[in-house]
Amino acid sequence: MGKRYRYYLWKEFKTWFTIPQIVITLTLFFVFFFALTTNFAQHFSMFLYLSIGVWSTYKSYTLIKVFKHKNKKWMLEDIIFRQAGGTVLVFLAQIHVFFTISDSPINNSYKIGGLALAFTVLVLISYISLELLPSKAEKLLKDTYPEFYL
Repeated sequence: MGKRYRYYLWKEFKTWFTIPQIVITLTLFFVFFFALTTNFAQHFSMFLYLSIGVWSTYKSYTLIKVFKHKNKKWMLEDIIFRQAGGTVLVFLAQIHVFFTISDSPINNSYKIGGLALAFTVLVLISYISLELLPSKAEKLLKDTYPEFYL
């Protein structure tokens, strides 16, 4: 079921890249890129870390709360509702290992681009795993377990 969940996550990630979403994603990337070139790059990155962490924790808590009140519990549903936030928090913890930000502006454009790309991907994965997949849980369950609706 974990493999199937990753398949659905990857499928949603790929379908995200249509014309309107590409514009939103590129805009988000350039906002991160230009924000990281300012003197406030360290404060911006810490604010972004904290806001994504708090939002992920809140959404994970609400999804677990919703899952507890369901009568029938399926393994895929358990993964969607319980483990979605864990994926985001693990990824969030790993970004800081690769990028350290000092008080001065970053002069390396590759490092800025990499960090902006990492933040953009983190926001997309957070949104997909904590918003899109739980909202489509019933449809995914119907596709995975046809006997679910018999």
